[in-house]
Amino acid sequence: MQYVVVGLDGKEYGPVDLDTLKSWAVGQRVTPQTVIKDITSNTSGPAAQIPGLFPPPVAPGQPPPPAASYPRAMTSTTKAPTGPLLGSIVFWKSLLYPTIALICVFFLHSIAIVIAIYGVIYSFVAKSRGMPHGMVAIVYSIATVLIVGGAWLFLSGPAAR
Repeated sequence: MQYVVVGLDGKEYGPVDLDTLKSWAVGQRVTPQTVIKDITSNTSGPAAQIPGLFPPPVAPGQPPPPAASYPRAMTSTTKAPTGPLLGSIVFWKSLLYPTIALICVFFLHSIAIVIAIYGVIYSFVAKSRGMPHGMVAIVYSIATVLIVGGAWLFLSGPAAR
């Protein structure tokens, strides 16, 4: 038998055979409420009326059928984004935080040192992810921690009081 699927947009897709409809049902492209036209009998109705397209409904109090009897579409697990873009974001953070710390040291003394330390952390992460300039970021961020720390001591020392 050949079928035509009527999409939510009103467009018709097909003709397709029952095996294709089953694969679309597994992939959730066809739901039990999807309108299906049977070309051979020239009738239409919900996809749930086509025998064998969906598993039989479970009566209350009965356990559901085993998973193997109704295969689901394979889903891939979402992995954390990696690659050159993420690595470059980490690298730029490793340069941005120390620069912010250098600017903030005159206004927010104690917070500037914390921001500079974040720069050191991001620079080591950038280096561990293989960024070619990761070592430059490490040197820059450590130098910034030393400068900000010295400025913090100078600005908050006895002469500042």
